[in-house]
Formats: sequence, structure tokens, C-alpha cells
Amino acid sequence: AQSVEQVLAPYVSKCGTRFTIAVGNEPLLKTYNGAYDSLIVPGLNNVVSAIGAAGLSAEIKATVPFSYEIMQTSYPPDSGTFKASYLSILQSVA
Repeated sequence: AQSVEQVLAPYVSKCGTRFTIAVGNEPLLKTYNGAYDSLIVPGLNNVVSAIGAAGLSAEIKATVPFSYEIMQTSYPPDSGTFKASYLSILQSVA
């Protein structure tokens, strides 16, 4: 929370800026061999908690950027489905 207050809060209060923080960078890529799977949800929760502790939940949001590797089916778009192996993580961050 201290980092959020020190780094981001001044921009929010002075400029009225809103932020979205990306937690990780496509952490479910196959090349990582699952190394980050167990860290995604706790990491996101830590960032969200720090934002809340700084009193900035309305101005700062957090998300996890995923690659298309999480898709089982991506075409046509209205038939898109996620790979079953990622569902529990995706449901936890949704």
C-alpha cells in the first residue's frame, strides 16, 4: 500500500488520472511451464489489497493480461471457449 500511495496517489489526486495495473505479463504462456500459475491469484489479490488500503479502489483497477494460449476455441468469437486447465485461475481473477 505504501508504494501505491507514494507512486500513484499523487497522480490520481493532482491530475484526476485513473489507472489499470497489469499484474504479470501473460503469465500462463506455455514457455513458463506453469511456474507462475500458483502466483497469479495471490499476486492480483495483493495488488488489489494495496490499492484498497491506499483508498484508491475507485481510481485504480488491476487486471491480468493473458495470451490467446488460454483459448480452446477462438473462432468464431461467439463460440469462444477457454482451455479447461486454466478455468480455475480465470474464474478466480474474473
